[in-house]
Amino acid sequence: MLPEHANLIFCEPKIPRALLIDELKAKTNHLKQGRDYVQDVNEAIALAKSKATAEDMIYIGGSTFVVAEIEGL
Repeated sequence: MLPEHANLIFCEPKIPRALLIDELKAKTNHLKQGRDYVQDVNEAIALAKSKATAEDMIYIGGSTFVVAEIEGL
């Protein structure tokens, strides 16, 4: 379902039910795409922007809680 050449960035939102980074790593270990793990939603967005080229698309997925943490929205 995910593009073969995608670069995935996982983060740990600040909600009680969030998966911890170590749990995310264990659950996504099987993925073939490049993966990064960061503690904060805004750090994940900054990392995505720094890696993206003009031809790339950045997709932010997750719950409404993740979107609520994005600074500047």
